[in-house]
Amino acid sequence: MDDYTELLELLVKVKSSNSLIDSFKINFLEFYQEGITEDVITNLSVTGFDEADDSETLQYIQNQFKELKIKFYDSDIGHITNCCDLDDVQKSC
Repeated sequence: MDDYTELLELLVKVKSSNSLIDSFKINFLEFYQEGITEDVITNLSVTGFDEADDSETLQYIQNQFKELKIKFYDSDIGHITNCCDLDDVQKSC
């Protein structure tokens, strides 16, 4: 995640074209959908996790996107959230 944050900061500083930033977003989404479950397990303190209440997970994911400081569609964030295996998160507690 840190690499993506640093790369985006560089792209914004050099005033990259929208197509380059769009390409970055696509690449980031592909990367993050593969690693979201592990990211949540590693970085989110989940205790007493109830799979019916994934609001803590959603908030964590939204904060990760805010860290990048570019606009993602709600559907992008929703897709990544759906890629998170809540069963695996629950088993890790």
